[in-house]
Amino acid sequence: MHKSWNAGRGSRHLLSMKFPWSMVHCLTRGDSTYPPAKQRSLWWHSVLSGDFFQLPPVPNRDGDKTIPPTFAFDSKTWESCMGHPVTLTRVFRQKDQAFVDILNAMRFGKIDNLDAFKALEREVKYTDGIDPTELLSTRAEVDRVNNSRLDKLPGECQTYLAMEYRGINSKGERVSQEQMGKLLDRLVVPKLIRLKVCLLPRFTTLTNFN
Repeated sequence: MHKSWNAGRGSRHLLSMKFPWSMVHCLTRGDSTYPPAKQRSLWWHSVLSGDFFQLPPVPNRDGDKTIPPTFAFDSKTWESCMGHPVTLTRVFRQKDQAFVDILNAMRFGKIDNLDAFKALEREVKYTDGIDPTELLSTRAEVDRVNNSRLDKLPGECQTYLAMEYRGINSKGERVSQEQMGKLLDRLVVPKLIRLKVCLLPRFTTLTNFN
């Protein structure tokens, strides 16, 4: 925030900065760092744009402390910082207005037409044998689905366990066992992976097919 303030001072051009708005305390820090607007003349305007319903990564961490997911508009200084809100309502990615209305209802957590959702409970069968990609909200759900699909594939399952070694930090010191554990916990790469080698019916060899 402080760097952006100094970078834009004296400029007559639009200064665009991208902030991690999942960290709602940025607004509070900015409000406490600079004096109230009534005591000085403002040479700038803040325009915040984006999907403010979007949650930060789960879990979000600040050192050893876990930060719960928080919306940007939950900040204590949101109302004092924001002026007249402008909401863009036209959807360009979808042409089906009924589908758009359902998506908006889900975003606000106010679902009235449950019949439309119940109609989707049927099991869809695909004649080409290729199922669509599933989008899940947590890693635990992803692991559960992947393991379930893996178990259904033919062939023997091979398990590979990662071999971890302590490295050197920026100070040239060897990372402690505790520090290494914390760093590894932040990685998306799992410690253990299960794989199967098999041929699909439509392929007779592994040439150009991984």
